[in-house]
Amino acid sequence: MFMGGSWEIGFFKAQNKDLDFDVFATPPLRGGQVPWVSSFNDGNYGINARTPSLDAALKFIRFTATREFGQMFTDMLAQTSAVPGVVITDPILKHVQEMNRKATPYMMLVGFRWQAPTGSTLLQSALQGMMAGQMTPEQVGDEVTRGLSAWFEPFRGR
Repeated sequence: MFMGGSWEIGFFKAQNKDLDFDVFATPPLRGGQVPWVSSFNDGNYGINARTPSLDAALKFIRFTATREFGQMFTDMLAQTSAVPGVVITDPILKHVQEMNRKATPYMMLVGFRWQAPTGSTLLQSALQGMMAGQMTPEQVGDEVTRGLSAWFEPFRGR
């Protein structure tokens, strides 16, 4: 088993196109509950205001919003695209798309990555301890809160 994210599907397939694998959400605490996943939408593009190639840069940015680009992005990188009308054909990515119907934003990446230790680093390390049976979920929460309190003022003193 490998704890990771959907961004690794394309990498795994590039390493071995015949690799037989799948993905699943962390099982919920109680049977019958819906397993939620964390999601993070990425793939933002921008233009440097001082570029000497503004026309070419604008042409490229406009291209990234086309269905042609979105389909290539999905097909070649095995990633979901924000472009409307893109059709996912990869069965594993389809599975990810289905799981993302019950998703919550990945706050450790979005809100707690601006100083060290990052929320991602803390959470990933603590989750490994939990999966190995060395930490409880409560201890994971305490560990992340303690680490973030080094720089995130609202957590200090907790």
